[in-house]
Amino acid sequence: MNNQKFTQSVFVITGMHRSGTSLVASLLQSSGVDIGERLMPPAQGNIKGYFENLDWVEFHEEVLSAQGINRSGWTVEKHIEVPEQFLERAKFLVQANSSKRLWGWKDPRTTLFLDFWENLIPTAFFLLLYRTPWEVIDSLYRRGNTGDEVFHSNPNFAIKIWLNYNQEILKFYEQFPERCLLIDIQSITYDPNVLVQAIKDKFRISLNYPAADIYEASLLKTQPLNSHRSALLRHYFPEVWKFYHELKAKALTPDKLSGSSDPEPLQLPSYEAWVLQDWLDVRKLERETSKLQAQIEQTQAELVQSHKQEEQTQAELTQLQSQLEHTQAELTQSQSQLEHTQAELTQSQSQLEHTQAELTQSQSQLEHTQAELTQSQSQLEHTQAELTQSQSQLEHTQAELTQSQSQLEHTQAELTQSQSQLEHTQAELTQSQSQLEHTQAELTHLWLTIAAMESSKFWQLRAIWFRFRRAFGIAEDVSLLPRQLFSRAKYFYAVLRVKGFRYGLAKLSEKSFQRLKWEAQQVEVLPEVPQSENINYQKWLNKNYPKQTDLGKMARRVGIVRYKPTISIIMPVFNPPEHFLREAIESVLNQVYPYWELCIADDASTKPYVQSVLKDYEAKDTRIKLFFREENGHISRASNSALEIATGEFVVLLDHDDLLTPDALYEAVLLLNKHPNADMIYSDEDKLLEDGKLGEPFFKPDWCHDSFLSRMYTCHLGIYRRSLINEIGGFRDGYEGSQDYDLVLRLTEKTNHIFHIPKILYHWRVHSDSTASRLISKSYATDAARKAILDALQRRGESGRVVTVAGGYHIVRYAIKDFKLVSIIIPTKNLGNLLEKCLNSIFVKTKYPNYEVLLIDNGSTEAKAREVIEQWKIREPDRFRCEVLDIPFNFPKLNNYAVKRSKGDYLLFLNNDTEVLTPDWIDAMVEQAQRPCIGAVGALLLYPDNTIQHAGVVVGVGGVAGHSHKHYPSNSSGYFNRIQTVNNYSAVTAACLMCRREIFETVGGFEEELSVAFNDVDFCLKIIKKGYRNIYLPHVVLYHYESKSRGYEDTPEKQARFIKEIDYMQKKWKKFIEHDSCYSPNLTRDREDYGINI
Repeated sequence: MNNQKFTQSVFVITGMHRSGTSLVASLLQSSGVDIGERLMPPAQGNIKGYFENLDWVEFHEEVLSAQGINRSGWTVEKHIEVPEQFLERAKFLVQANSSKRLWGWKDPRTTLFLDFWENLIPTAFFLLLYRTPWEVIDSLYRRGNTGDEVFHSNPNFAIKIWLNYNQEILKFYEQFPERCLLIDIQSITYDPNVLVQAIKDKFRISLNYPAADIYEASLLKTQPLNSHRSALLRHYFPEVWKFYHELKAKALTPDKLSGSSDPEPLQLPSYEAWVLQDWLDVRKLERETSKLQAQIEQTQAELVQSHKQEEQTQAELTQLQSQLEHTQAELTQSQSQLEHTQAELTQSQSQLEHTQAELTQSQSQLEHTQAELTQSQSQLEHTQAELTQSQSQLEHTQAELTQSQSQLEHTQAELTQSQSQLEHTQAELTQSQSQLEHTQAELTHLWLTIAAMESSKFWQLRAIWFRFRRAFGIAEDVSLLPRQLFSRAKYFYAVLRVKGFRYGLAKLSEKSFQRLKWEAQQVEVLPEVPQSENINYQKWLNKNYPKQTDLGKMARRVGIVRYKPTISIIMPVFNPPEHFLREAIESVLNQVYPYWELCIADDASTKPYVQSVLKDYEAKDTRIKLFFREENGHISRASNSALEIATGEFVVLLDHDDLLTPDALYEAVLLLNKHPNADMIYSDEDKLLEDGKLGEPFFKPDWCHDSFLSRMYTCHLGIYRRSLINEIGGFRDGYEGSQDYDLVLRLTEKTNHIFHIPKILYHWRVHSDSTASRLISKSYATDAARKAILDALQRRGESGRVVTVAGGYHIVRYAIKDFKLVSIIIPTKNLGNLLEKCLNSIFVKTKYPNYEVLLIDNGSTEAKAREVIEQWKIREPDRFRCEVLDIPFNFPKLNNYAVKRSKGDYLLFLNNDTEVLTPDWIDAMVEQAQRPCIGAVGALLLYPDNTIQHAGVVVGVGGVAGHSHKHYPSNSSGYFNRIQTVNNYSAVTAACLMCRREIFETVGGFEEELSVAFNDVDFCLKIIKKGYRNIYLPHVVLYHYESKSRGYEDTPEKQARFIKEIDYMQKKWKKFIEHDSCYSPNLTRDREDYGINI
């Protein structure tokens, strides 16, 4: 195998519009040069095609448009700069072709950017084309493209543009003659092989000779030098005539031309405005004549078609009359059958009376069952009383245990103080240990008692009730008394019998919500707990914010934990309000965990009180260390200065106006004792509002790689191993505003030991100058974040671009390495209109070039559906297939069957009741699915009223799983912008799901035991167990008309099957249901709206 690296040759084809650049591009393509795949299609102006790569055309058009210049390049500007924001895109265009040996592009607008491209591709060869000015102008007047209207009001403007373009190519040719060919297009029209020979002679590059039929001489109309038009231009525009001859003197010109002597001067008037105007008028008349001729031909064709349709209609009318006679005969037969049916109805009514009698008997049995339920409720109250007594005994035992631990600590202190009392102390220690063992034995006995209670028959019934309640999303109401619980169960059962399953479920949920809403108005603010205007958050604070008794227990536990690392708190300071600075430092002094150091770097503050306050605190506590910078270096350099004086094993970042909760460092050390290998820890956070109250709590998921590329969500509180920060070089200049984001992006490339504490440990202060107040106050932070993401992609070897979306968040769009075949798999049955809408949206809107549609017909009987299928077989014979599997509905089995018959490297599972809205939907999904770490890729699905049906799946909601942000408006941002950004989820719906074939086969496909519900959730969780990540894309959008084919769970058989599938999932995926790592335990599992779990 030859491993020698190939030499790359790049050809840039340009010149004034209508100068034969398309001809040269087609010749090079025929000779083996790759001029791109996305080529502009043929049009009236170029019936053979423009051979222009749309990637370059769109780039040039956007650069021109950004500077207020006509997108076609109609300008006489001499110096057009490419703004810096387009530089990365230009590099990406070049990089995308880096694997090709011979490539290039053609676009006349390139003439305006020759210096830019020469600087970017210093080894490129430039083919600079020109053509006589009268031929170019005549061609422009003839074609009449959109954008050419500028010449209608100013015909002479075309001459100025010809002069400007050709002056640019001559200037560039004189600057780089060894890398340029200046070519008169007539040289090539005489013999197309001249071009290949010239490239070989000058550039030492051998190309294949082009195909003989690639050029049609009739398409390039030429006019001799002594034509009337050339004489006019010579007379009225002598500077153009002169410059044209300068081009000829230096260019590759035809050696077969004859009679090219200059024409005799004509005696013409001195007024030049009419010269090109009559020329333009003639060409306008020619174009209008062509259009009228085409209209006449079309009208004649339509007339012939109308005659044919008339004859066909008459034949159909005759056939319909015959059918009418047949239908009348059938009607007579149906009336006879109706009489027979009425007789059967009479018999059925008799049977109904018998059934009603049986119903009366069943109601009697129901009353007996309710009596037994009342007795069970009485037993429940008795058991609860026993449980309360056991808990009281347990608390008493724990108090004795705490006292024993205190005595043990006292004994250890006496041991250290006096060696002479060693023997006596050891005896006391032995006695204390004996008491401790006795206490632990009593504690074990209590736990065994509780376990015995939980194994009782009642406790099992209670567990079944809770599982049923959570499976159907019934909100928890802890205030219900046993008698009220009985009333609710009785009411729910009665509603189910009379009005059906769905009505009963909705009614029970409504009543639960009303009670919860009433309770929300009764919230009491506890004296030790901060206040919040958010009622639900206030409830959460009342329950979870550490009280003084909690802090006391934490302080005692610190004394007995084994691992007590020093934690360095890094605080860069620059002119904060004095009271904010003091409160920030006090929040550190109030920490329960005492083994810390506060490393403050003052970034040359100009407010005199700053240095005074810092030195005052330094004098009060030796754990406070100061570094005064002589000049302001911004936050990155100030943070690095604080790092220089840090000695702790771990580092915590604290802004100079924010607050730590008293238990912040304690919780971090508690985790480190369980996971001493942790390199990064982060917690939840909230905002400290200007009125002093807390709000906007951010309850975060565990570590999610792709969610992190959308935003810096770990942020506060962040704890990092100091040795790892030193290894990556600390904070970097140039990333101010997102310097911590850049730091964590680099740090997480070095470790997977990342842990999350699901507690609020940090209050981010909101005031007029803070980032927390509004992102626009630090708009540079968004730019710095985008730059940090681009750096991360480059380090990780992933080509792509970063798109900034509303709120300062980002979406990464990866470059597709290989456009492999995508198999779109659609199970369907009947509903032809929906199927037609689905298929039409795919074939009309999809931009991705390589896909097939495989329909799995589950036994359609509807005529419309069959008609749609047959039509698409004819319309798309190469990309559309239909397989039939007529079995009872089993979604996994249909899809598994289809996969075996598909051909694609990527599998895209799609419901038949969907409609594609975004043309690049497959491109976006392939961008993610091609990444080795990604498993399932999901989309944003909307109901027809533009509310959300799916934006990712949260496991555990409603007992098994629920769709994120269901029924939110499509333009909502959602919980901390999760709707509008790329995020990891444990699962995505298979209504639109893509994965690689190898992943599907690795996990064994869809579980066929789950015939209807949760099979996609099961599939996604199997993918996670194999080590892949699942992902949701907000920029892939479809309508979903949800379950139109299958219907709802509204029969006893369907409900029984549904409950069986719930039981299957809860047993198999218990750990995931109890804790979804892409969700927070502080958020509700009763609803899909990311409400607070209270």
